[in-house]
Amino acid sequence: MNQLTRRTILQRGGLLGAILALDTVSPALAATKPVASLLSASAIDAALRAGVSRDDVSGVVAMAATRNGLVYEGSFGRSNVATGAPMTADTVFWLLSMTKAFTATACMQLIEQGRIDLDDDAAKYLPELTAPQVLEGFAADGAPRLRPAKRAIKVRHLLTHTSGFTYSIWSEALSRYEQVTGMPDIATCKNAAFTAPLEFDPGERWEYGISMDWVGKLVEAVSDQSLEVYFRENIFAPLGMRNSGFLIGSEQKKHVNLMKQALDVGARSLMIPNVRTAEQARAIVAAMTYAPGGFRGFSVGHRANAFGRIAGYHAKAREQQLLAVQIEDETGVANAAEIAAVAGVDVLFVGPGDLSTNMGAMGNPGAAHVQEAIASVRKAAAAAGKASGILAPVKADADRYVADGFTMIAVGSDLGLLARGSDALIASFRQ
Repeated sequence: MNQLTRRTILQRGGLLGAILALDTVSPALAATKPVASLLSASAIDAALRAGVSRDDVSGVVAMAATRNGLVYEGSFGRSNVATGAPMTADTVFWLLSMTKAFTATACMQLIEQGRIDLDDDAAKYLPELTAPQVLEGFAADGAPRLRPAKRAIKVRHLLTHTSGFTYSIWSEALSRYEQVTGMPDIATCKNAAFTAPLEFDPGERWEYGISMDWVGKLVEAVSDQSLEVYFRENIFAPLGMRNSGFLIGSEQKKHVNLMKQALDVGARSLMIPNVRTAEQARAIVAAMTYAPGGFRGFSVGHRANAFGRIAGYHAKAREQQLLAVQIEDETGVANAAEIAAVAGVDVLFVGPGDLSTNMGAMGNPGAAHVQEAIASVRKAAAAAGKASGILAPVKADADRYVADGFTMIAVGSDLGLLARGSDALIASFRQ
């Protein structure tokens, strides 16, 4: 086998899983080609350690197992970039959409028990799905055009993402539907999000969406248990997964991974999302402090090239880096003045979409209370002698925000504009 590189391990991680699962796919092959002979632990260590040292990731935990047990375990880097706490094998992570695997497992258990059939109408268990509607478009007055689905949604459709349900984050049509009707997004964790229409008839094609969220509802209806209880009693406890669940305990909180929430938007600018307190801002500034002559952040090669050469980067990066912190909720707005006062914070940035969503006005950043919050963030920045930035979906909004006094404007979703704008800001602000 050719030597595996860091790129192979980090960008084609499925290869590792395939190699270490050989005895599942082909026991005979596994018997003749031990895992150790295919990929050594030291090679994996070196690849993951290189990824951390190059700042591709702040920290990483990797494990691999065959049916015979654990064959690899390694942890590298930091779990908390502010304190420097190391990443360990018992670091607790937020699973996000990986919970879909547990939800599907729960449903398949109920299918094995004969309590659900794959080809049953989902409405048999969830009456809300009795008459699904398909979104065909919008009328001239902006009203949604809906029609009855051609066929029923089957349990199989929900499990395979072929039900017709989608995610608004990747659907312009569903996003518009949310704005027109006021239906909350599924990310709000509100039941009203389940009133979403289909975007195609069940079984016609595949699209990632809220199908598995509906499977969660199905599991709860059939088992008469919440997913938290069902997962714990039927999956986590039997497998000895003491640190997995919907709720996190005090002991687990000691091991939570505080990921480096940094978005590199150019050679000279760094924006940190969802900063809510001055304490967080100070921790971010401390974590971002350069060692003398050293590097910080990621995409180092791109940044270095922007300054000409590595040596030039060393000399200039400490003084020519712009730090923007994004205010995304009411807590951040309330603490904006204190955040702006933190030495090392250069810009208070607002994403109207994020802010309106977190203030209960999803899809309506023009709401009076949201606009009032936006104005208060700008004023807090100005009072502290700091710059203020905002994302504007169209040029008309950008012109209005400029007139209001915002210093940095990103139009649409082109975050590259932040980088280009930051050069001028740095030239005036640093001097």
